Amino acid sequence: RVLFRSNDPLLASQNIYAERLRKEGHAVTTHVYAAGIHGFFNFPESLPKAACRDDILAFLANLKS
Repeated sequence: RVLFRSNDPLLASQNIYAERLRKEGHAVTTHVYAAGIHGFFNFPESLPKAACRDDILAFLANLKS
């Protein structure tokens, strides 16, 4: 799973990374969180951080099942 923000200066690179993983045969899902900056998950005041955390926990739970 590749997570990134719409205002991230590395957005194009992250899309290329996700596509490269797909071409190598990896199952890849991507999710773009609206607005924000690169590294948003490190900022406690970031509004989408809770949604991102929930997405990560759900992804990990699916790996266990």
